[in-house]
Amino acid sequence: MNPRPIDTVRHGLLLLSFFWMSTGERLGNGPLVALAALVIFDPSLWKAAWVKRGMRPSTRWLWPSMALFALTASFGLFSDPKNTANLMQVRSAFVVFPLVLLLLGPERLPGRRVLLAATWLGLFATALYGLGLSWWRAEHQAEPGQAYAAYFFYDHYSFPLGWHPAYMSLFAGLLIMASGLERFLTPGTPAWPKWATGGALLSMVVLFFILQGRMNWIALGVTLPLTLVLFIRTLMPGGIPWIRLGAFGGGLLLSLGWLLWKGPESIRSRWTQGFSLEYDLDADRIEAFSGFTIRLAEWEGVRHALQRAPWYGFGADAQRELERSYADIGFVLGVQNRYNAHNMYYQILLQGGWAGLALLLWFLIGLGRRGWKNRDPLLFAAVVFFALSGLTESLIDRQKGVLFAAVLLLALSASSARPLPQAKRT
Repeated sequence: MNPRPIDTVRHGLLLLSFFWMSTGERLGNGPLVALAALVIFDPSLWKAAWVKRGMRPSTRWLWPSMALFALTASFGLFSDPKNTANLMQVRSAFVVFPLVLLLLGPERLPGRRVLLAATWLGLFATALYGLGLSWWRAEHQAEPGQAYAAYFFYDHYSFPLGWHPAYMSLFAGLLIMASGLERFLTPGTPAWPKWATGGALLSMVVLFFILQGRMNWIALGVTLPLTLVLFIRTLMPGGIPWIRLGAFGGGLLLSLGWLLWKGPESIRSRWTQGFSLEYDLDADRIEAFSGFTIRLAEWEGVRHALQRAPWYGFGADAQRELERSYADIGFVLGVQNRYNAHNMYYQILLQGGWAGLALLLWFLIGLGRRGWKNRDPLLFAAVVFFALSGLTESLIDRQKGVLFAAVLLLALSASSARPLPQAKRT
C-alpha cells in the first residue's frame, strides 16, 4: 500500500522538526507547529482516533506533559499575563507534540533510528558551521590569548545560533547513548554500516568534549554505567563483550584525561577550578566565583524567595521575585545579570510550588518507568540523563530544553510501545 501524499508531507515535517530543533534555532517550534496544523485539521485522523480508541495502547504516559503545559497556562490567573504568554510559548511543545502523537498514533511515526539520524544531521551540521565561524573569529576578531576560548565557543555569544553549551550537550549526550547502547553494544541489532555507527559516535564524543558541559559529563558518566548494570541482560544477551565495553568506556576516560592534561587552557581551567563551597555574595566580578559557587549563591536566593510562597510559587513572575531575593541577600551579580535558578527543580518550585514539582517528577518518573517496564535502555538512559542534567540548568525554561523533553523523550517513549526481546534464562 503506497503512502498518501499527505502522510509523506507529515513524515517530512516530523523529520524536519528533529533536524531543526537540534540546530538550536530559536524558532525551533516552527516545523512542529506546521505538522500539528496538518494533523489537527485532518478530520480523518480525528475519526480514526475515535473509532480505534479502544484498540490503541494506553496513552496515559502523555498526561504529565500536557499537565505541565496546563499548569503553565494557569499562571495567568495570578501573575503577569505577558510573562505567562511568553512562558506558554516556550513550553508549547508540551501540548503540541502529545496532541500529534494522540491523533497520528505511534504506529504512524518514522522509526526511532530515522528520527535520531535527523537529530544527528542537524547537530553535526550546526557544530561544523559553529566551529568554522568560531575559528574565523578567533583568527580575525579575538584578542591575543582568547583564540582557544573563541574556537571552543564556550562564550555563548560566539556561537552563531545562540546555542548554550549545556543544552547542546543534551543532544550530543543522547546521540552518544543512542550510538553506544542501541547499535554499538547490542549484538545482533539491525544497524547501519559500521562506519556510519562509528562516525556518529565519534563525532558526538568529540563535540561533547568541546562543549565543556561539566554537569552533562557527570550525568553521562552516571547514566551509562547505571544503564549497563540495570539492562545488562537486555543489551548483551549473548554475554558481556568485555573488549568492546572496555574500548567504549576506556576510550572516553582516556580522551577526557588527555584533554585535562594536554588540552587548551580554556578547557583545563574549567575542569580544575575545584568545587569550593566558599563564596562572597558581595563580589561584583564573575572571576570571584566558580561555576559551582555561582550556583550555590543562586540557590541561596531561591530558598530565600520560597519563604514568601512555599506552597504555590510565584507563577510566571518567579524571575522577578528571584531577583528581589538576590537584592535582599546582597547577591550583586545575581541582580546585575538577572540569573535564573540554574536548577530545573528549583525553577519549577519557584513557579508552581509543590504542585509544579510534583508534575515535573510525574513526567520524568513516568517516562523512566515506561523505559524500565519495556526493557528499553535508551529511553531509560535518556530520561535519567535529562533529570541529572537539570540539576544545574533550568532546562524547561528554554525552548531548547523543552523540545528535548517534550519531543525527543516523548518520541522515544512512543517508539517504546513494544518491549525489546529479552535474553532467555538458562
